[in-house]
Amino acid sequence: MNLEEQNTSKRKLEPLTSSEWLSFLFFPYRKHGTWDIENTDRFNEIEEERFEKYGLERKQKESSIARTYSYTSYLMISIIIISLFF
Repeated sequence: MNLEEQNTSKRKLEPLTSSEWLSFLFFPYRKHGTWDIENTDRFNEIEEERFEKYGLERKQKESSIARTYSYTSYLMISIIIISLFF
């Protein structure tokens, strides 16, 4: 196995970095706006395209998990806030 193949197989097994995890956690939504100010999730979209292009299955799976955790936590926060007022 040459060096390039070793690096490729090593990258496929690497987990998300902390900054990647946090970006998927805090900005889970996917919105396609026409203005730049509306495209706040463009970073996540580009990262997902990169994961798919280079076959980084573990990072794809972890980004999906982070997005699920984010939706769940935002839902729980919303329920708590609503229950405080009613």
